[in-house]
Amino acid sequence: MNEIKKKMNMGASVVIVVLMLTMLFIPLSNAAPIQPFERSGTTTANTVVTAWIDGVQYGSNTSDASGNFVISIDGDDVDTTDVKDGGVNGDVITYMIGGSFAKETDTFTSGSSVTGDLSVAGTQPAMLKISKIVTQPNDGNNNQCLYIYNPTSSAVDLSAYQLEKDDGAYVSSVVPLSGTVAAGDYAYVELTSSYFNTAGDEVKLNFTTTGVIVDRVEFGTQSAVPDNTIMGDAPAPGSGEEIYRTPNPDTDTDDCSADFTT
Repeated sequence: MNEIKKKMNMGASVVIVVLMLTMLFIPLSNAAPIQPFERSGTTTANTVVTAWIDGVQYGSNTSDASGNFVISIDGDDVDTTDVKDGGVNGDVITYMIGGSFAKETDTFTSGSSVTGDLSVAGTQPAMLKISKIVTQPNDGNNNQCLYIYNPTSSAVDLSAYQLEKDDGAYVSSVVPLSGTVAAGDYAYVELTSSYFNTAGDEVKLNFTTTGVIVDRVEFGTQSAVPDNTIMGDAPAPGSGEEIYRTPNPDTDTDDCSADFTT
């Protein structure tokens, strides 16, 4: 009997030691969870309403026949520090009603809810697309570049747009644009030789008249926030390669891993 007790005690001790060692290697967060933010109201009937932060969609709802909607934006997961998967206090929330930007915006506040109707903004950007990216040119020109595609039926003045990156903050590495891109055509934008991190990076197209992000591309591998988000990553272009949208130059499902190829 004593021998059995000894074995039981030894077994219990082993379990306790294993549990203690396991706890040492499990990262614990002391931060309080960030709760969802919610907006409700009325808008155009039977229309998809989406919520965006920094060019990434974090919420969606379809209004009913009377135009009523309730849209929830998840809070960022405090335990996943290498990806931005929701809102944090102070984030600006932009809404879209179908394919048009709403004139109303919100500021994300954990656990808050607001009531307010959404209406289409009077000034809308042309929904240009960052269609091709080259980070390692081998044509004798060391400068990186990208191409912006105009899918609309009219020429677009690029002076109302600028390129931006996050680089640890929502607005950095700003490149003002100029010139005009014709309908159904591309605009070539030459950058510096080190604008992009070749291993992985992101870039946004900002319509500066209203400050909305009309396009965002993430590629390769990165682990900083707010740079790295829930958006799927396109492959990083290799030497002499470009990543480009397919099957069309304006294909955009908000998943770069599906929208781009090399």
